[in-house]
Amino acid sequence: MASTAWAFAKLMVKNAHCLDAIAAASLRNICEFEGQQIGNMAWAFSKLGIPNGQLLDALAAQAIGISSDMGTQEISNTAWAFATSMMKNEPLLHALSSEAIRKITLFDAQGLAMSAWSLATI
Repeated sequence: MASTAWAFAKLMVKNAHCLDAIAAASLRNICEFEGQQIGNMAWAFSKLGIPNGQLLDALAAQAIGISSDMGTQEISNTAWAFATSMMKNEPLLHALSSEAIRKITLFDAQGLAMSAWSLATI
């Protein structure tokens, strides 16, 4: 599901019917999402400018639960998606910022800059 949503966003395809179906299917399986899937799904909906609060809330909850397993790109992508969508979520901010600090030496320059902007914006 996350790869399909990512592809839609990469190509800027805003098919509401398909994206609603992707969101619904994702909500049923959200507890199986890993960091890359969370980051890609959140990024796709944010990139397309499609507000789906229920999906983003579920992605945030899953991200909080697995934040210690997330890599730097997954942290950056997830933070960017929530900042771009203007979705304020304090527990997510705390979880992602804590992991970013813990893994700060692992970030590349782009990831660090994107994470810093995103976490300051959330």
